Amino acid sequence: NGDITGRVMVVHELASGGRIACGIIGTTTGAGSPVYVPSFSAYPGYSGNLKVVGSMTVVGTSGTGTTAKQTLTWSLTGLDTDCKAKAGDAVANGCGIHVHTGTSCASANDVGGHYYSSSLSSDPWGPIVYVATSDGSSNENKGVGVVTGLSNGDITGRVMVVHELASGGRIACGIIGTTTGAGSPVYVPSFSAYPGYSGNLKVVGSMTVVGTSGTGTTAKQTLTWSLTGLDTDCKAKAGDAVANGCGIHVHTGTSCASANDVGGHYYSSSLSSDPWGPIVYVATSDGSSNENKGVGVVTGLSNGDITGR
Repeated sequence: NGDITGRVMVVHELASGGRIACGIIGTTTGAGSPVYVPSFSAYPGYSGNLKVVGSMTVVGTSGTGTTAKQTLTWSLTGLDTDCKAKAGDAVANGCGIHVHTGTSCASANDVGGHYYSSSLSSDPWGPIVYVATSDGSSNENKGVGVVTGLSNGDITGRVMVVHELASGGRIACGIIGTTTGAGSPVYVPSFSAYPGYSGNLKVVGSMTVVGTSGTGTTAKQTLTWSLTGLDTDCKAKAGDAVANGCGIHVHTGTSCASANDVGGHYYSSSLSSDPWGPIVYVATSDGSSNENKGVGVVTGLSNGDITGR
């Protein structure tokens, strides 16, 4: 490999074998694009009562065969409720959520073992676990990092396996791909006053967010809402010259308890600019807004990514 390091890799088309792309061979993986597990199915042969539903996002970090890593986020339901914090510490694979070598969930023989670089001296997947709430859900928003020594390209097409606590049994399987999956609709069931806001406006109502499958630059959400108590100055185009004026936006935070918890607009790092600027509501004279057609925004995120935000 030392002989080819620094050389170029060329891709050809069919016609006349024409050269269409060129890249330089190096010693680091590159971050690559985010990849996704858009859905899960029961692990082949699993006949228990657990039914894992949801999605995952995997973000790569460039490195070598001993330092490259992935960061996993997920929004899942139907998990093992025995998987409390540290529950799996003494159980091999207990409550685990791991990339395996296989490329199919059709048969247990296709799944294989944990997937990581042969340059690593030990399996990095052992401590990678989920923690479930009493209803069997887990929303991992901060991200769980694992040094695999692999690129995101290496794991694309491989399988992600979810384990229960008892004996570390395999309960669910999903294939890692390059699109987010539409996922299930998600909702904002109610609103409270923004932390520190002391004005007269009191927003009441709910929202629905429908996902559209895509990549880190094309996945989108469509927002519908029925709200009252809005700013009556927010007529059509009123916010065009005011940053965030009349806006209705997903932010990075996971709590409304403090302004410090809310963060900025949330969108894929693969996008070159913030897509939330033009996303606004238009209020009637009584401060209501019923958006039934839907307002689309290309965030590059899955609905799983925004759940809990």
